[in-house]
Amino acid sequence: MAAKPDARPIVVDGLCVEVTRKRVRRVNLRVRPDGTVAVSAPPRVPLSQIERFVRLKRPWIDSAVEARLRDRGAEAAKWREGHALPFFSDAVTLHMEEGASVLDKVLVRLSDDGCTLYVTVAAGLSPDERSREARRLVRRWQADRVREAAGPLLERHGDIMGVAHSALCVRHMRTRWGSCNVRSRKITLNAQLCELPPICLESVVVHELCHLLEPSHNARFHALMAHYFPDWRQARRLMGSHPPTG
Repeated sequence: MAAKPDARPIVVDGLCVEVTRKRVRRVNLRVRPDGTVAVSAPPRVPLSQIERFVRLKRPWIDSAVEARLRDRGAEAAKWREGHALPFFSDAVTLHMEEGASVLDKVLVRLSDDGCTLYVTVAAGLSPDERSREARRLVRRWQADRVREAAGPLLERHGDIMGVAHSALCVRHMRTRWGSCNVRSRKITLNAQLCELPPICLESVVVHELCHLLEPSHNARFHALMAHYFPDWRQARRLMGSHPPTG
């Protein structure tokens, strides 16, 4: 594990843990998506106390690490030849094509029937390299599709609500489906929204626009959501069952 400049790696009963001293109130523990374990602790907490904390949490840590590694395996398989990728309400089958040169060439294209996603990768790559390249290209394609679909939704719902955003950013995010900078009026959407039914994208669009009327998640905000998008709870359940992976 590569430690950050302000972090110190320690080993607790064979488990490598990255310890970072921060201005926090208590010892915090997390297992990263790659399965590595990190602890943040106040500067005055002795190392022996951190080690005891890690031992106390060891059953949870082992379970979380196993889950993260299992998710990584599923994520890697997602970018293999013939895998079905969710695409809004449908699914597309991933098909790899090799190209001697990818310059001035469309690298990702959807078949006319909308069933196959053709991805052009460089020739001579190993299976793992092909998967990584496919992931990079398709993720960029996903961001473009969400941007295309979100534009009209932002305009339509913005007109209805009497608000306007200043800019739209679409990228892959690990923990959020969307965000809104109230000051700049910039809205950011998760590119993985194209892997969920369209109701989810529309719900997130309305959610972020509502923040331009009410920054907090208070009673007024939820009343606005219920008024402008009554099906938001259904969309939230769908998003809750398919959390973003980044």
